[in-house]
Amino acid sequence: MTTAAAIFKNSVWNVILFVSYGATGLATSILVARYLGPQMMGEYSFVMWLIGILITLAGLGFPNTITKFISEFMGSGDERSARAVYARLTRVQLGISFLATAILIVIALAFFSGLKRDYYLLAFLSLTPLCMSTFLASVYHGVQNFRLTSIVGSVINLFQLLLVIACVVLDLGLRGLLAVPVVSSILHALLLGKFLAFRFSDSFKMTTEQGKNIFRYALSMYWIIVLSVIVWQKLEIFFLKLYSTSEEIAFYSIALNISMFLIGITGLFATVIFPVFSNYWGAGNRAGIQQVYNKSIKAMVVLFLPLCIVIIAVTRPLVELMYASDYRAVSPLLIILMASSLFFSLGILMTNLIQALNRPEIHARYVTLLAFVNILFDLVLIPRYGAVGAAIATSSVRVLVFPMLLFLVLALVRALHGQGFGAPRLGEFKTDAGLVGFPLMIQQPKADIVPIL
Repeated sequence: MTTAAAIFKNSVWNVILFVSYGATGLATSILVARYLGPQMMGEYSFVMWLIGILITLAGLGFPNTITKFISEFMGSGDERSARAVYARLTRVQLGISFLATAILIVIALAFFSGLKRDYYLLAFLSLTPLCMSTFLASVYHGVQNFRLTSIVGSVINLFQLLLVIACVVLDLGLRGLLAVPVVSSILHALLLGKFLAFRFSDSFKMTTEQGKNIFRYALSMYWIIVLSVIVWQKLEIFFLKLYSTSEEIAFYSIALNISMFLIGITGLFATVIFPVFSNYWGAGNRAGIQQVYNKSIKAMVVLFLPLCIVIIAVTRPLVELMYASDYRAVSPLLIILMASSLFFSLGILMTNLIQALNRPEIHARYVTLLAFVNILFDLVLIPRYGAVGAAIATSSVRVLVFPMLLFLVLALVRALHGQGFGAPRLGEFKTDAGLVGFPLMIQQPKADIVPIL
């Protein structure tokens, strides 16, 4: 199968999962919002935000790491090393997840009481299965088997929606709704693990040098991901909790979730293309990396820009139709977030390229700087403007990160041509299709680089 055919096939499976996730996620959001009302919806959103933070912290950067190295080893024909990486990282991820869950349960029992304790206990109980299901899905992405993750994920999404409907019909309240992720994530992890056990039934030991390289990469990725929790919107919920109301948290969370769902359309391509980048990198196919990257960027611009314009145009009636007049305040927030969504989408693909080419430490330096900028924006805007300030802070950072990633990609293109990683000179690049400012810039080819233009 050709690379283009494989990318298309995997993208189709990802689209199926995305449609399943989007449809069930939107239905869940509407049901929960109408059932709980703005104030309790704010409490629910905060606990779900906390679950997302904990998954990020306990993940240790392993999902990205396992995808990259399994794909890279497979691309170089070294399946033995791929199996060794899977065996080692699976044990470490499971152990860390269990340890974190145990510590958090003790904290919940010691420092909280009543309904708050129940809420946090349920959140903490979902940590291990959610971490493992995320990790195991990343293993499948590394071997470019998107079919199984799509089928299992779609079944779990439907199952989760049915559980939410049952909670609403039986009036189980917030505790019932928070129990849903616990049940569904356990089933999800068990199904993925069952099929994966057959694919990687034999385990091998990594060499010392492999272990050092992999854990060094994972450490850099972990730093980037933890800071990205700040850079990509997560911290705004925390500051809204400090300086605003539960209703404001609900409004911002709904707007953010809708915008992230739409951005997920471009994430479909990025998820499929990341293991392709890593596979080509392991095989030494520099021309293939360049060609796939440029075609992917063009496709993202063509597909996502019109979508952003349409969503901005219909936001107000769409929000009131789905969530009723109580959530009217979501509309301006969604407009602000969608205005910067194209920059975010392009940044996803550029980030994947940087990580696939083994340069996460360079990315980490810039993400660290942007994290501090994001905190500054939050402290200035949220106490004064509430959810609107949170949306402005989020969009501002999305826009600021774009030129940073563009610079890094151009510098990497320079390095691929054997000129070393450094600041690119504009005269060395030419633009493709006249899209000045987008990362479609390719250096004049040398040596083994095939002309793309």
